[in-house]
Amino acid sequence: MEQSFQPPKRAGLLEFLKQSIGSQFVIPVYQRNYTWTANKEVKQYFDDLENVLKGKYNRHFLGILIYLDTQIDFSSREFSIIDGQQRLTTTFLILYAVRKLMLEKGLKNEAAQLENQFLINQYVDDKLKLKLKPLVADDEVYKQIVNDQIDEITQKGSNVYKNFDWIEKRIKYLTEADSSNQNKKVYSFNEILMAMDKLYVVCVPVTSSDSPQKIFESINSTGAKLVASDLIRNYILMDIQSDVQEDY
Repeated sequence: MEQSFQPPKRAGLLEFLKQSIGSQFVIPVYQRNYTWTANKEVKQYFDDLENVLKGKYNRHFLGILIYLDTQIDFSSREFSIIDGQQRLTTTFLILYAVRKLMLEKGLKNEAAQLENQFLINQYVDDKLKLKLKPLVADDEVYKQIVNDQIDEITQKGSNVYKNFDWIEKRIKYLTEADSSNQNKKVYSFNEILMAMDKLYVVCVPVTSSDSPQKIFESINSTGAKLVASDLIRNYILMDIQSDVQEDY
């Protein structure tokens, strides 16, 4: 059955994640790697977040999120990310860093609320449990972060790990007092999460009839040129369910 047209909508980050009950955001195998770095793009993201947190911005536009919306069954959907994977992955790393610091401070109930509302799907099949399914190349490190096994991560060169580590330290600085600076403002985890929801995205859901392959090619035409193998791979894989993509 063909899905009806869904218009673009503006939404705060947490509002959007909270409303996507039963949905899994999938970074498909045809996408390029998670390439954002702590000292550039992640820093800019966090600078924008801090400007909202400190009242310099009321709201801030973070970018566009384009995804192929596919119904899996009566209670679950797959959002295959066509554009926006870098900021989306970074958003989840921020949320997991907040959860880790909450647990370290003994805030178990708050950490559970954060996880259940924004990080997992509670009532779906295990393979759809996590709200974000990253690229295969990032999957192992991401799962160790999800399972709070940070000390067991061996792939220290992974951008997922390095960015998570940088984000955790920056959030820790914001939420802890500094004895050498008595005037330093200390923020609560709630204030940080409320500020995140004032970062908004424009969400653009598409269906298979919208030719997502053409959309992907158009978006990537201004960056590094897609070579023939990219185009062939994308054409073959894009309309296939994500777990089958990985097998192929």
